[in-house]
Amino acid sequence: MGFVQASPTLKKRKKKGRHQDNLGSPTAV
Repeated sequence: MGFVQASPTLKKRKKKGRHQDNLGSPTAV
């Protein structure tokens, strides 16, 4: 889901799950 790294709102939601989401890693999804 590449749109996740494009959306700061979704990124914040995934952030609580993985800090690696910062780089928009597929593992964060």
